[in-house]
Amino acid sequence: MSLFDLISTKESDRSEMNNETNPNPNAPAAKVVPFPTGSAKSNHFLHGSRLKGDIVVTCDLELSGEVVGNISSKENSSIFMKGSCKGNIETAGGNVHLEGDLSEGNIRAGGDVHVTGKFFGGSIIAGGKCYINGEVTGTLEATDIEIGPDAKFQGEIHYRGSLSIIKGAQVQSKLTQCLVEAKPEPIKVRA
Repeated sequence: MSLFDLISTKESDRSEMNNETNPNPNAPAAKVVPFPTGSAKSNHFLHGSRLKGDIVVTCDLELSGEVVGNISSKENSSIFMKGSCKGNIETAGGNVHLEGDLSEGNIRAGGDVHVTGKFFGGSIIAGGKCYINGEVTGTLEATDIEIGPDAKFQGEIHYRGSLSIIKGAQVQSKLTQCLVEAKPEPIKVRA
């Protein structure tokens, strides 16, 4: 049975398959859940792949490999970074999810930004909410910012709405509440 077949199989059928192949029938069935890109159309850049150059996308993008270059979208595409990137990530109306590493660059999203990996760059600017529960060095700017219990943050925080720092977070920062929404200049992408 392929991974695609397992993902497409209903939970009850997976439980029956688990009991057929597992010597311990009381063990729970393994769950395989596809990555939640939020759209039927998405591109995948797999673990073990390496790309040097800029990427311009028109639909959601999941990256598990290594990228040296900028990643951008003029659409409402979301970018899911599970691998590593040395460069900028920008999406006009989508969200950015950083589970991997980003260094030597910025993140700009028209939607939300979620960082559970490592960011050692310049700035993270979100049109919506910014959630940090990883290691971040740089500047954060968003309407609402939440810093989770496992976060290690060092830099500046500029928020327009609310700021929440959960117990356990390690934060060394200068805080500024902005009354006017800043409009970042778009990152220029080479054609």
